[in-house]
Amino acid sequence: MKYYLNLKLYPQASDLILLGQGYLQLLKQYPELELTVAPPVVWLASVGQAWRGQSSAHRRLHLMSQALDPLTEADQFGAATGAISAGQLAGLAQAVLIGHSESRARHPGQSQPERLGLAIRQALKAGLEPVYCLGEAKPPAWQRADFEPETHLYQQLNELEQLRNQIDLNQVVIAYEPIFAISGSNRSATPIESAYLAEVMTVMQRDFTAKAWLYGGSVKAAQAAELASTGIDGFLIGSASLKLAELTAIIQNAESVAAHQ
Repeated sequence: MKYYLNLKLYPQASDLILLGQGYLQLLKQYPELELTVAPPVVWLASVGQAWRGQSSAHRRLHLMSQALDPLTEADQFGAATGAISAGQLAGLAQAVLIGHSESRARHPGQSQPERLGLAIRQALKAGLEPVYCLGEAKPPAWQRADFEPETHLYQQLNELEQLRNQIDLNQVVIAYEPIFAISGSNRSATPIESAYLAEVMTVMQRDFTAKAWLYGGSVKAAQAAELASTGIDGFLIGSASLKLAELTAIIQNAESVAAHQ
């Protein structure tokens, strides 16, 4: 299983030192485990320096940027005040989040497939692993007898189709963020939603290939094992990444399933 940890803007620099120590302990506990962590962008450089060399396990602790602005080649190192370019991230991170639900909500103008595709291409050119996020535009209508994941996910599947015409999706990690379980909902999936999640993953994996498929809802230890059995390759974990006991339980439960698949 793959684990990508989005710390959002919660931690301060001092918190990240302690979190890093906890992550390294997890890596020592699981010799095959790798963690990719996205601290607040302003702390990327200092976190990289602080975590590096604490133990040999740090080689399995990778950094991810929470942001990337799709820029022209001329603006990568030029007149783009306040932007974050792939070229500048290349020496700081190994991966980057693209199209996260919170970013889409704040910057709808950058959420068109062509803009997201540009960001992915620039990430790949800079040697960064793109972690591309998608999810429903509105909550599913469970009560409809003719309800099908393909119908409800049409916009997102169409978005993937457009991206496939621009990019080799085998180089892209895709994280599915179900609208009913993303940050702010503060709850896990119900049984009917879990069944829907399994169908969604089946549909997407049937019609598209990707480097890896992640579940990116509000991941809790209680449902990690069930989610791990739906055909996903790993998790994009949000606030639970800040609670080492909860994160450890998520990994334990998911790995117990992965070991028998």
